[in-house]
Amino acid sequence: MANKINLYILCSGDIEMNIKMNNVLFKTLFSKIHNVVFVDVKINHSNLIQSPVIYSHNYKTISVKTISELAKLLKKECVILSLLSHNPRDWIIFFMAKIYKRKIVYQNLLGEIVKVSPHLSSSSFINNIMRKFKPLILLNYLYAILTKLGILQKIDTLYTTERSAKAKYHNNKSYNRVKLINSKFYDALIENQNPATEEYIVFLDSMVPYHGDQLRMGFEPMDANYYFHHLNLFFVLLEELTLKKVVVCLHPKYDEKNLIKDFPNNLAVKNESDKYIPKASLVLCHETTLINYAVVYNKKIIQLTSKKFNDFLSENIKSWFDALGIAQIEFDSGLNKNQINEILQKKVKNMHQSYLSTSIIASGFEGELGSDQIVLDLKEHYGIE
Repeated sequence: MANKINLYILCSGDIEMNIKMNNVLFKTLFSKIHNVVFVDVKINHSNLIQSPVIYSHNYKTISVKTISELAKLLKKECVILSLLSHNPRDWIIFFMAKIYKRKIVYQNLLGEIVKVSPHLSSSSFINNIMRKFKPLILLNYLYAILTKLGILQKIDTLYTTERSAKAKYHNNKSYNRVKLINSKFYDALIENQNPATEEYIVFLDSMVPYHGDQLRMGFEPMDANYYFHHLNLFFVLLEELTLKKVVVCLHPKYDEKNLIKDFPNNLAVKNESDKYIPKASLVLCHETTLINYAVVYNKKIIQLTSKKFNDFLSENIKSWFDALGIAQIEFDSGLNKNQINEILQKKVKNMHQSYLSTSIIASGFEGELGSDQIVLDLKEHYGIE
C-alpha cells in the first residue's frame, strides 16, 4: 500500500496574517484534504528559549525550529504549499526541499497589475544608484541563479489568477507548470455571499506616507501631515455631498496607534474589506489589490491622485487605471462640492467585465472556487487524498 502524501503548508512569517489574507483557501484545504497541516518554520530566528506559540486559528499546526526537525518532516512523503519568501532566511528550506526531492506549489495571490518598471527613476541620483545595487535586488538575482543551478528547489506548480501571467511564465524555467485558477477575490464573493448595498463610501488605504516599498525603491513618501490634511478635507466634502459616511479599510500593516491623528473622523477597520466593500456606493482608492473586491461586486471606483505623489506611487496608480479605466480625482487640488459632484456623476466606460475574464475568472470556469480548483489539481496531479 502506497504511503499517504501529506500537504505541508510551510510559513516562515505570520500564519495568522496569511490565513486572513486567503481564508477561503485554507478553509477549503482543511475540509477537503485529509493529511494537511500548517508548518510554522522559525529556524535561527532566535536562540532564546521561547514559550509555545498560541494560535487563534483552529487548523492543525506544528512548529519547526531546527534544521533536524525540518529534515524529519521532509523525509515523509509530502508536497509543500509555499507561504515562504525568497529572502535568504528561507533559502535553507528550499535547499532542504531539494535534498529530499519535495515538490513545491505556490499561489500567486496578488496578481500582476502593479509591477513597477525596473527603469523607473527617483529624483535623487544617489537613491537611483542605491536602488540599482540594492541588496534585496541582488539577493533576488542570486536566488534565481541558485534555483537554476539546482541548489535550491524550484516551484513545481505556480497557480496564477491572470492570463497575462500564465503567458509570461509559461516558458519560465523557474516553474515546471503554470495553472490558471479563479481569484481569491472571486472565492470571497461566492463563499461569503455578502449582500450588495450602498450604505457607505469605502476608502481603501494604501498607507501612502508610511509604505516601506517606496523607501526600499529609493523614493521619498508624501509628507504625512499634508496627505492626511487634504484627504480628510476631501472626505468631509464627500460626506456632505452624498450624506454617506466614509469607512476606511486600513492597510494590513497600518500602525493603529496613528489612527486618532490620521483618521480622526472616520470608522476605520482592518482585515474587513470583504465586509464593507459590498456595502459601498462608491469605492475610493489609490492603488491596492483590494480594488479586485470592488470589481467583483461591480462597484463604482474612483482613484484619488495627486501631482505631488512620487513616481513609484503614480506608476502603480496608472497600472490600475490602464487595467480598469476608472475615474480619477485629484483629492488635494482644492475642488469644491460642485466640481466633485460633476466627476461623481460623469459616466465612465469601465473595463470591469474584460478584467473579470482575464484576471478574476481567468480559468474560464464561472461559479467555481479557485480554492476548489487548487484542491482538485493537488489530488489529480500529486495524488494527495
